[in-house]
Amino acid sequence: MERNKILYLAFRFPFPLTDGYRLRVYNYCKCLKNIGYNVDLFFIYENEEEYVDFLEKKEIQNIFNKIIPIKLTKFEKVKNLLKSILKQESLQENIYITANGKKKLVDNLKEYEKVIISYIRMYKYVEQIEKYKILDYADSLAYHYDKARYEAKGLWKLIYNYEYSKVKKLEKEVLKNVNKAMITSKIDRDYILERHINKKIEIFSQAIDGKLFDYKKEEENNNIVFIGKLDYYPNEDAILYFINEIFPYIKNYKLQIIGVNPTEKIKKIIEDKENIELLGYVENPYQIIKNSKLMVAPIRIGGGIQNKILEGMALGKVVITFLDRIKPFENIVNNRDIIAVKSTKEYIEILNNIDQDKINYIEENSQKYIKENYTWIIIQKKLEKFLKLNQ
Repeated sequence: MERNKILYLAFRFPFPLTDGYRLRVYNYCKCLKNIGYNVDLFFIYENEEEYVDFLEKKEIQNIFNKIIPIKLTKFEKVKNLLKSILKQESLQENIYITANGKKKLVDNLKEYEKVIISYIRMYKYVEQIEKYKILDYADSLAYHYDKARYEAKGLWKLIYNYEYSKVKKLEKEVLKNVNKAMITSKIDRDYILERHINKKIEIFSQAIDGKLFDYKKEEENNNIVFIGKLDYYPNEDAILYFINEIFPYIKNYKLQIIGVNPTEKIKKIIEDKENIELLGYVENPYQIIKNSKLMVAPIRIGGGIQNKILEGMALGKVVITFLDRIKPFENIVNNRDIIAVKSTKEYIEILNNIDQDKINYIEENSQKYIKENYTWIIIQKKLEKFLKLNQ
């Protein structure tokens, strides 16, 4: 075993940085590299196109010493789903597990001082293995599903109802078999622990790159911007809700939608709407966000800390969201750092009545709040201390 060598288990290749999962995995691995660890990546893929074009990117080469790709076939995925249903287990705990992956992990594991498991989806790879294990929950899926099972529709409602109790039980059980755990917020942690104290879990939030503070506004416009991975159900739900329930009742704005994989529902609903622009994937969306007048994050389903909110605030924008979305943020002040509303009616009123003085006030405070609380430099220092305590 080589000291200061870590194996990071991920269920997706962490590049390009198009969603919250990739951002978290990539940046935590970057922090590990910066504090002196040799980081290898073990990850799941279904098609080589998901990662092969990015292996030579300096962003990947500079962080990972070795990359271990594990193919998940469609047959294995279906088999895992059926196995979960027949055994009345969570879909999350089985879907990404392969026999080949388990064997390859065992063959390589002796090299490593520590293993970091990214989400409970990868836990079964190390369930029977004796090694120093750190679980990154990211969010509590049970907390997310608890709300989503009431708010979702159709197939997603069935999935959330099936998963909720199973995931809630699993999140408690896995904690018994790891040395330490990480999670994005106190709300997520407390939901898992249900008022019990467990020093294994420490808060490790999402964060942002300090480069976002340097963007300057290049033009004045009246645009509202939304950003997110558009085939992720909470994002699809959010933008469809905004277009249907809010946008028709506000004045003088143009809506810009940024994000990969827009669904057919999204494409259809914006047809023939001149004041809605679907930009799709944008390599660098931050200048577009900086130039906009306001940023919206009308997420109704989901838990944890939303990257889109962090990024918008870091760019010094007024982000308008729902009250539930700011609960995980520590020390945040509504109507100073961000605008968080209770209802559709209030959302519409804010968008129609916000004046430039209020915009200027929140823009100044939103960026300051992020600088003081949610940068990767802050996370890196905390992570270094966390790992030193567990040598």
